[in-house]
Amino acid sequence: NTTTVINYQYYCQIRENLATCYSASNAIKITDTNATTWDGSAWSNGAPSLTKAAIIDGTYVTATNGNFSCCSLTVNATKSLTISAGGYVEVQNNITTNGTLDVLSDGTLVQINDAAVNTGNINYNRTATIKRLDYVYWSSPVAGFANSAISTGTPLGYQYKWLPTTVTGRLSDYGNWAYANETMTLGKGYIVRGPNAYSTSVFAPFTATFTGVPNNGAISIPIIRSTYNIGNYTYVNG
Repeated sequence: NTTTVINYQYYCQIRENLATCYSASNAIKITDTNATTWDGSAWSNGAPSLTKAAIIDGTYVTATNGNFSCCSLTVNATKSLTISAGGYVEVQNNITTNGTLDVLSDGTLVQINDAAVNTGNINYNRTATIKRLDYVYWSSPVAGFANSAISTGTPLGYQYKWLPTTVTGRLSDYGNWAYANETMTLGKGYIVRGPNAYSTSVFAPFTATFTGVPNNGAISIPIIRSTYNIGNYTYVNG
């Protein structure tokens, strides 16, 4: 990842051991013609593309400055990239977030290379319009996120996961719900009721913000079920 050394200056110094005399070359700045930097108002080397890295060194908002595709994406420290509702950023390879990367509800962050490695946290927002007694299914787009952080206003007694192989004692034995209080498993769905402060009769928007390193690559989760045995039909776990 060359973006971490772009625009730094380097020189070569030759020094005799245990001596103070030395000879040094002139300093040179490392540049990359295959990268372009957003300074808050313009790109330094034209618009990024799937073969040209994008470095965010200012404030970039897709609703104002436009969607883009890039080879790799770096958001520098203290700088920000906001992917607006209906907007997108498409990245061929790695995503490095040293500053702030916000994906607003209905915005899209697309990563093409399944082997790409991401560094640094993003904030991924999704909004649902609900009442207090409504449940919404959620699955985490980032690593290391707890289901309890989806809605801090919802008691854990109203946050569930499905256990497909649990024997319920009923004739059908299809599995059962269980309270959830864990780091969300990638690819797994959780249901969370609306916050206690919400009305039971009036709809209101609720936004869940997932903060963490963005997931990438193919995520597999097994499809399993409990034993079903009724009449002439028998299905076993697996």
